[in-house]
Amino acid sequence: MTAFAPGIMHPPVRLEETPPMFLRRLALPLALLLGCAAAGPVMARQGAAPEGVAATIADARQFDLQSAQGHAYRIFVAAPQGEAPAAGYPVIYLLDGNSVFGTAVETVRLQRAALGPAVIVAVGYPVGTPFDGPARFRDYTPPTDPRHIPEKFDRSVVTGGQDAFLDFLVAQVRPLVESLHPIDPHRQALFGHSLGGLFVLHTMFTRPELFQKYVAGSPSIWWNGRSVLAELDRFAALPSAARRDVGLMVVVGGEELGHIVLDARDLITRLPPIRDRYLEVAGEGHVSVLPTAINEGLRFALGSGH
Repeated sequence: MTAFAPGIMHPPVRLEETPPMFLRRLALPLALLLGCAAAGPVMARQGAAPEGVAATIADARQFDLQSAQGHAYRIFVAAPQGEAPAAGYPVIYLLDGNSVFGTAVETVRLQRAALGPAVIVAVGYPVGTPFDGPARFRDYTPPTDPRHIPEKFDRSVVTGGQDAFLDFLVAQVRPLVESLHPIDPHRQALFGHSLGGLFVLHTMFTRPELFQKYVAGSPSIWWNGRSVLAELDRFAALPSAARRDVGLMVVVGGEELGHIVLDARDLITRLPPIRDRYLEVAGEGHVSVLPTAINEGLRFALGSGH
């Protein structure tokens, strides 16, 4: 007959042994058992699921901010370890931060030899979902006549906050990032997808000096009766010196709705002379193109020779 402590391997105890010998042979297993109980569930019992802890993204932090209008945002920031470049880090700001931050951070980490060190800033919302629909309608759009809002959307959505949101990026998010890391003021980029892509175009056409590289993924040019094209015309009328340091990349999926692709192609043909790149990704739709748009957008924004 064998006495045992559950879950701990030890030699069998024989009943014919004297009590002192019996107790000495049990001392170590019992001590181990009691020690484990005091320390908590370090190891799961056989057949039980192990207890985990929350996973984190290395070298990343998040901050909750409130805009002047009282809107809540969650800002995700990742920077590489080690000494910063002499001129400071290049930085890219990404919209819909909850859905794109992890992809962007790992893309830069894996391609550091080609892209170099960079600070990744994703502007999102304090939600547990990839997108905050009402907030992005509010932040990424111009004032919109409800008649221009498709029936598939809630026509009571709040629109028209794009300039207030841009002020928030410039007046609150950018100073936060610059207080955390040395930033190169001449290598800053903005990325957005869908309505976020529309916001990128609005920013470039109305305040082109804020960033040097702009990346618009599947931009919703159709929104509000294509009113963003009037902003493009005003941008094209600026002196060439005002556009000298500006570059734009547009990425769409080949399987997106036809008007999205046609609008993107038309936009590129209307651009005045600037550094531009257009990419149409075969076989990808409006959402599935997003990882490629992030990868190619980062190469355009951060890589040399683009």
